[in-house]
Amino acid sequence: MGCCTVRCWSLFLAWLSLILTIVGFGVGVSYILYLANAKEYERTEEDGLNFVKTLITLVGCLINFIIYILLLVGIYQNRHRLMAVYVYVTIIGIVLSTICVIAMFIIRLSMRKQPVEESIISFVVGLVGVGLEILIFSPIYVLYKRVRRGNVLPEQCALRTNQPLHKPGYN
Repeated sequence: MGCCTVRCWSLFLAWLSLILTIVGFGVGVSYILYLANAKEYERTEEDGLNFVKTLITLVGCLINFIIYILLLVGIYQNRHRLMAVYVYVTIIGIVLSTICVIAMFIIRLSMRKQPVEESIISFVVGLVGVGLEILIFSPIYVLYKRVRRGNVLPEQCALRTNQPLHKPGYN
């Protein structure tokens, strides 16, 4: 991973995810306040549905906030059980995302309302999204496995030899 350790990447990704969750929560709250303060003549029929969707998104943001806090505490304290919540939820999310991408591709092809090229592009974009999710998840999963095995030795090299300081636990 270059100059940065797996722990460093995991902390960066966990903090970034936490910050983005907080920003998403703020945007959701401001949208609900906008809907609540909208004049009667400005409201549309879709506003009620948008309100419900935004509330569901806010609940998801709160759940993500708790999961990311557990992940951060688990990384800082080298406690794999706190990290496990994030790991298992993310694995379930990756599996469900993959199933949804494949199912939507099959449904779009069978309905034939969209051109085949558009269905294929949508499928490829969905697979790229799943790939990015896996790419973001992988450093945290590697760290989780190391902490779970009890292998939390530093990933530093001696200056003279460019060899790992702790060879038995180095992977």
